[in-house]
Amino acid sequence: MTTSLAVATNKADSAALDAITQHHAELVGTVVAHATALLDASSAGSLEGASNARRDLVLFCRGELLPHAIAEEDTLYALARELPGGTLLIDAMIADHRVLAELIDDLAGATTPLGASAAAHALRVLFELHVEKENDYVLPALAASTEVSLADGLERMHGQFEELRSAATGGGCGCGGGGCGCGGGGHGHAESAQQEVSAGGCGCGGGGHGHAESAQQEVSAGGCGCGGGGCGCGGGGCGCGDGHDVSDTAAYDDVPGEASVANRPVLDARQVPHHIRHATVFGALDAVRPGAGLELIAPHDPLPLLAQIEQRDPGAFEITYLERGPEAWRIALDRRVTATV
Repeated sequence: MTTSLAVATNKADSAALDAITQHHAELVGTVVAHATALLDASSAGSLEGASNARRDLVLFCRGELLPHAIAEEDTLYALARELPGGTLLIDAMIADHRVLAELIDDLAGATTPLGASAAAHALRVLFELHVEKENDYVLPALAASTEVSLADGLERMHGQFEELRSAATGGGCGCGGGGCGCGGGGHGHAESAQQEVSAGGCGCGGGGHGHAESAQQEVSAGGCGCGGGGCGCGGGGCGCGDGHDVSDTAAYDDVPGEASVANRPVLDARQVPHHIRHATVFGALDAVRPGAGLELIAPHDPLPLLAQIEQRDPGAFEITYLERGPEAWRIALDRRVTATV
């Protein structure tokens, strides 16, 4: 994953750029961890593990990724369209959103672990490429422009999430989302990610819906909150999260339970750009179930990172060094079933 370091026209846009980039790293980290867990469980022949990993990835995508996509389209992407040459780029970015929604539907509807793993891998690859394009082209253009304000766009994006979440608390879809997390009280923000719980809006990612005003009207009427009749998720079904039985996913062996640490997904932090490395690890750890783990490979002893992990989620992880340099440090991070403080 690459990302550019753009020059913003003012401090507010610079802070907004950094916040969004960090949040994108968390999102990618979570998707990669879920997709890797699903592939590992499928390869090991664990139907329970594959079922749990698939369920977790579907919930995350429908509760976090797709609501994030809707808010981007209505705010940041709308601003980028005003820039010279922005229309074609934004059309391509929105097309990515539609394909992502279709892949999530494919993942939810997969009837075998192999089919689910294939959909998850395609989803991961597309999302990583999509984030690279946004970080390298859309965000730098917004930050460098004197005609639009990235900080104002980000604030409006947060506002839309808050309205959708308020509407959802009265009934309706129950997507499991809960804030954007791009640097100001949202779901994925490092300090509050573990505290934010539940949802906002439909989270469908489809065309022409997801606006806060219409979502509130739909939710108050007991509907999905998509902003109009039907969802338009890029595939059949609502595309919400845990307001419906999670698995609106096709079952191959949907047995809930704790995951095993025997086959930990591996995150090689050496391959992640330095300035988003910690955020990527945080996102990956968010995907770890109680009783499961993540193996981290670092180019040095990551003591500051481990301190941040403990501060972010006190007592949640058992930390075991598997290798202590000199080429690499390998560390097992196993989420305790019950956190110890």
